[in-house]
Amino acid sequence: MLSSLNSQYVCTKDASQGGYTWMSKEEKRYVDRAMQVDNAARNAAKAKGEVVIEKSERSRRIDEVLCKWGYEPERGAGAKERANAILCAQAATQVDVVVPVLAAGMRRWRLELIEPLLAEPSIPKDLEGGADPGSPKETKSEEERGIFWDALDYLRSLQNDRQRQVLTAEIVLNFNHSGVSPFHKVVQDLETFLD
Repeated sequence: MLSSLNSQYVCTKDASQGGYTWMSKEEKRYVDRAMQVDNAARNAAKAKGEVVIEKSERSRRIDEVLCKWGYEPERGAGAKERANAILCAQAATQVDVVVPVLAAGMRRWRLELIEPLLAEPSIPKDLEGGADPGSPKETKSEEERGIFWDALDYLRSLQNDRQRQVLTAEIVLNFNHSGVSPFHKVVQDLETFLD
């Protein structure tokens, strides 16, 4: 019963905000501009008496937005992969956006566990000028460094390429599912191991 209530609430809330609440404002603007193209194509088809069956420009643009979350329609990805990409995009939203329970759980995993572990090392301004290496500020900046930076160093040190690729793929998949931006520096560094 809770599943159907959750689904109903999310669908109603999403529809009241124009759909696709998981998109950023720029992405929504990009997708909504396609409606003019679709309307012009429909009107031209009606004038010629043709039936337009091909995929609309708006759908193509939505698929384009979902590509950064792993949806690849060119490679034969279906409805299941599209739903998974939408779930990842929903997990990447801010806390004030209403999403399904599963996406909310993945979002909480990202916000409370993964993002603190992805903290970038910060170098205090005092150290940039060449302070002595044993100062307490330097040890503090090392403590602020997230654990995934250490994992990245470990992956670089691995000699077995296959093992490195498997571990990297698992980490990147976990980041993707929890809504970590594919443009985050650690994710981009990890993806260099997959090439």
